[in-house]
Amino acid sequence: MTHPSAERPRDPPMTPAPAADTPGEDHALETERMAFALGQSVRQNFAPMAACVVVALALAGGGAPIWQVLLWVVPALGIYWVRRRRLDTLRRSLGEPGAAAAAGTPRWRWVLREYIGLTGVAGAWVGACPAWFMSGLSGGTQLFTSTVLCGWVAASLAVLGVYPLVFVVYSALILTGVALGWAYAGLSQVIELLLVELAFIAVMARSARDFSQRVIEGLRIRRENDALMAAAQQARLVADEANAAKSRFLAVASHDLRQPLHALSLLNGLLVHVDTVPKARELANQMAQSIHALDRLFGAVLDFSKLEASAVSAELQWIRLRPMVERCMQIMNAHAQAKGLVMVNRVASAELLTDALLFERVLRNLLDNAIKYTSSGTVTVETSEGPRGLELVVSDTGCGIPANVRGHIFKEYYQGPGARQMPGLGLGLPIVRRLCGLLRLIGPEASDNQPQGSRFTLIAPPMLWRPSGSSEDTIPQLLNDTPDLAGLRILCVDDDGPSLAALASVLRVWGCQPHTATSAKQALALASELDYVDVILSDQDLSDGETGVELIGRLRDVLGEIPAALVTGDPAILAAQRQGDIEFPVLTKPVRHDDLKAMLHVFKELED
Repeated sequence: MTHPSAERPRDPPMTPAPAADTPGEDHALETERMAFALGQSVRQNFAPMAACVVVALALAGGGAPIWQVLLWVVPALGIYWVRRRRLDTLRRSLGEPGAAAAAGTPRWRWVLREYIGLTGVAGAWVGACPAWFMSGLSGGTQLFTSTVLCGWVAASLAVLGVYPLVFVVYSALILTGVALGWAYAGLSQVIELLLVELAFIAVMARSARDFSQRVIEGLRIRRENDALMAAAQQARLVADEANAAKSRFLAVASHDLRQPLHALSLLNGLLVHVDTVPKARELANQMAQSIHALDRLFGAVLDFSKLEASAVSAELQWIRLRPMVERCMQIMNAHAQAKGLVMVNRVASAELLTDALLFERVLRNLLDNAIKYTSSGTVTVETSEGPRGLELVVSDTGCGIPANVRGHIFKEYYQGPGARQMPGLGLGLPIVRRLCGLLRLIGPEASDNQPQGSRFTLIAPPMLWRPSGSSEDTIPQLLNDTPDLAGLRILCVDDDGPSLAALASVLRVWGCQPHTATSAKQALALASELDYVDVILSDQDLSDGETGVELIGRLRDVLGEIPAALVTGDPAILAAQRQGDIEFPVLTKPVRHDDLKAMLHVFKELED
């Protein structure tokens, strides 16, 4: 679970780290280790101070002059009090940002050096006690004092053992004082006593090293747990937001998706009783409005699902911005005129490095949003050069965006106040946000449009735009003339009977000659009977286990290399076509009349 550089060493170093960084050293872990050691010393400081008082009382009771005892114990208590205050300050300083006093040296190393120094001073003063007083004490007091000091050293392991070097220095100073005291008292076995003390220090040093390893391992595990907890918390927040988005979707979809279906159901019932052409035309227009609304709703959901599944990729090329904006405005103009709005194009001549289809979707979503929330006035698209790049602004004179909901409008399925009376699922702006990330645009940024309305700003960084001296329209124009598809012979394959019948009916209205098949086997049999076919339209998922891609290949073996297209509801097929894995066009369900008609017109022109 940890990086190789953070693996626990077999034996922690017994000497201070050098000033230069050691390769693979984990400064964050060492900082936590240092903070733990300082915390232990601060919290347990009362123990050595209490031990000082006990030793002082023993010295006074053993015959040592009171003034000498005070001369030792008062500075000892003062040293430990000052040490505690300073260590507490150092511990707090470890959490402060910035470097240590010496450039390039981590703060924890400077703290460790001061920690060693302060602990060494305390150990030296405690060790001076037996060296100073031992020769003048009674035998019982000598033994008691030695026992207390040895116990003192053993107890300090729990506090100083985080750094074995600090513990060894502290223990050696105290036990050296004990050995000197016995030497001054005339003990003949001083050498033996020194050997025993060295063995004692060696055993305790080994224990300190093991203790230090346990502390380091514990700190590392705690860091990993903290990281896992943070990741789990972030994942929970993402999951909560996803659940909230689904809840918003269900709340909106349960109403908005049922409305056009309800209208279609009622209108379909009326068609049975239609007895005049004008009535039929009126009902057809009403049904067309409901179908258009349903198509927009499902289209938004499908587009967003493709973005969620990362099935959309950007194919960047240089396009002229002003003609692109003009084209989008022409598409949206009928909607604006129905509300009495004026659309204004103030876009300068410039070129963008972007995906034309995806960028057009961004513009159309922003324009649709502006028209939806504007009851009177204008919808304006303009550009200006700013410090971050070319700024494209879509502004309106509508109701504006309340400050308390501005941070939510780019969330999936969120609809602001008053949006319940308007069609939509709250996916327009989230799609814009995701597409802008895909196109490497900055934004969208929402703000107020003075004196009234809202502004949405997109920013193309300097590498994604360049000035253009010409306003020539290099974007393909929409088909203005009704294409003549009369006589076009089309082989249609779909295992869904109603969908196949509807497609055939539409093609007959356009003057085409459709031939239908509900399976690959039936389509192949039909192809062998026909003299000639101009176009193949096939569903991708067929009931007999064959795919549309495979079927088109087999039909071309029979009919020749004729134009063909796939009709599918699977976004992965469209992604494969865009990546070049499928050579023929792909139409996604539900298919719009205009898209189908435009494609067939291109096929017919190729034949001509």
